[in-house]
Amino acid sequence: MVLKGEKPLAFSEKLSKFQKIEELVMLRLRLSYGINLGELEDNTRDAILGAAKVLIDEGVLVYNGKNLYLPREKRLLADGVALKIITAMKNGTN
Repeated sequence: MVLKGEKPLAFSEKLSKFQKIEELVMLRLRLSYGINLGELEDNTRDAILGAAKVLIDEGVLVYNGKNLYLPREKRLLADGVALKIITAMKNGTN
């Protein structure tokens, strides 16, 4: 397979822009530094921040002007928090 110049994959998946954002939120909220919003397009950053506003106000998430992250004591909530952010973004609610 590889010797023929073919990729050694049984399949590949094309993700939409929103699916890529979902993956970013799900994976990076598990990291200590969270999501580096400075590396995102303005509209994506604004959408994530808008969706996360209530969670920031409640102290579940921290935004330090650059990164959006879960404090250590809340890191086990990462999947649920990510789901709330993604759902709010899908619904266009903040």
